[in-house]
Amino acid sequence: MLVAGRRPDDAREGCVERWVGQVFRREGVTMAQHKDDPETMAQMRAWLAQVAQSLDLDDSLPGRAEQPVLDLIAEVAHGPSRPGAPLTAFLLGVAVGRGDDLNTRADALNTLAADYRA
Repeated sequence: MLVAGRRPDDAREGCVERWVGQVFRREGVTMAQHKDDPETMAQMRAWLAQVAQSLDLDDSLPGRAEQPVLDLIAEVAHGPSRPGAPLTAFLLGVAVGRGDDLNTRADALNTLAADYRA
């Protein structure tokens, strides 16, 4: 059960966070995307711009990938595996690097994570 202002049932009792924005499905439970404050997001974007530059990547890549990748890691971290979230993002990046479409693959992985049963 999702209670306004509280995380889904798999969280510790009494753990309260701000939950707003896009809603994801997870085994019939709605889970809202956590929204970080603007300063945190600006710091992330500045960091990723430097990372892209240091890897000789297109400057627009972090902006294009931001929402699909953040949505994916949120779904994985709150579903199948918290420590598996960054590695899932890495594997998505490998698939995109070989030519797969970012949004198509991210959507497929979101569905896989939402439907995952250990």
